[in-house]
Amino acid sequence: MKENVGSLRTYFVLVGVLGLFTGVWSLVQLPPSASTPFVGLSLCFSAGFLYVGLRFDQLIPGSALRIQQFVWINAVVNTLGTTVRLLVPGGTTVPSLGLAGVSLALVWAITFYLVSNVRRLSSEATTLAAPVAGPGTSSRPPMWLPDPAGRHELRYWDGAAWTGHVSDGGQAGTDPVSTSAAQVTPTASQPGSALRTFGRLTVIVGGTIAVVDLIIFGLPLFVLPLAYGASVNPAGVVVLVGVPVLVCAAMIAGGISMQRKAMAR
Repeated sequence: MKENVGSLRTYFVLVGVLGLFTGVWSLVQLPPSASTPFVGLSLCFSAGFLYVGLRFDQLIPGSALRIQQFVWINAVVNTLGTTVRLLVPGGTTVPSLGLAGVSLALVWAITFYLVSNVRRLSSEATTLAAPVAGPGTSSRPPMWLPDPAGRHELRYWDGAAWTGHVSDGGQAGTDPVSTSAAQVTPTASQPGSALRTFGRLTVIVGGTIAVVDLIIFGLPLFVLPLAYGASVNPAGVVVLVGVPVLVCAAMIAGGISMQRKAMAR
C-alpha cells in the first residue's frame, strides 16, 4: 500500500505514542531486569518517532536516509531487548517465546513498511522533473515541497511563488494555486540543520542512558562489591552494564559523526 505524506506522518506519530505508553508501563509495572536499559532506549526511540512524525513535512526528502537509518536501528534495539529478556533466568517459556515472536514480527513488519514508503516518497520528490523555474527571489530555492493547500502530495515552488505543477504518487499534473496557498511562503531550509539536530539528540540520549545505567546497575553490581571486598557477578556486569554502555557509546559516536557531516555541508 502506498502512503502519502500525511498518512505516513500519522503512522510515525502513532508508533511514537504507543511506544512511549508501553515503555512507561514496562518501567512502572515490571521489576528491573537485564532488559530494563533497552526499555529506556526504546522510550528514546519512541520520542524520536514522535519527533519525525511531527516534522515529517520538513524532513522529507532531505533527511529521508537518516529517517530510514533511525527506523532500522530502532528495530535492532527492540530485537536485542527482546533477546536479552528471553535470556534472563525463567524468561524462556512457551508463552514468552510466542509473545516475543509476535512482537518481533510486528516490529520488523512495521519497519519494512515505513522504510519502503519513506524511500518511495523521497525518490518521487527528488526524481520529478523540475518545471521551468521563474526568477527566484526567495531564500528557498526552487524545489518540490508538500502542497500548502493539502490537495496534493507535492507542489512545485519556483523560488518566487507556488506554481500549478503538482505531483501525487510520482505522477505529475497541474492544478491552479488557490488564493490561500499562494500566500504561504516556505521557510528557508538550512542545509544539514535536521541532521545536526538529530545528531545532537542522539548524543544526548546515548549519554543520558549510559549515565543512568551506570548508576542503577554499575554501582551495585560492580563498584560497591569491589569497594567492600564482595564478589562480583561477571555475567550480570556484562549483560546489565557492558552491553548497554557499548550500545550507548555507538549512539554517541554516530551522533558525533552526524554533526560533523552536517557541519561539512
